Amino acid sequence: MGAKQMPAADLDVLTTQLKLLLENPNVATQDDAQKLHLKQLARAASVALEQPFETLQRLLYSPVPLVTVRISQEHRIFATLTAAEEPVSFAALQEASGLELGVLESIMDYLCAQDMANEIESGKYAATKLSHMLTVPLFQDAVVHL
Repeated sequence: MGAKQMPAADLDVLTTQLKLLLENPNVATQDDAQKLHLKQLARAASVALEQPFETLQRLLYSPVPLVTVRISQEHRIFATLTAAEEPVSFAALQEASGLELGVLESIMDYLCAQDMANEIESGKYAATKLSHMLTVPLFQDAVVHL
């Protein structure tokens, strides 16, 4: 007997609910236990939907976030973004970081995909809550240590 599939209508409802949660995650719940349970279910659902090759990619690329953060700290990307009152141009980030064009493009693409930076418009970047957190000395030290 094959695995029971969820009816399409239920998937549409789930998709709608997930979109609503993403639009305003802070309103979803104030209950820490419920929040933890929701995160556990979301991670389990994500893993369940992966194909074996996708799981392998996720595991192989698991060091990328820490390496990218370390490079971004060392090359003043977070410091530049968090110090700015206006979005920072790619050219200004390149000047501040000293990184080659292709390297900086890859770093910024990854930072934006992981909510560590925000591309406000093409070639203009701003800090996020996470990029501010990554400039805190305690967290900078933790990244270096790890």
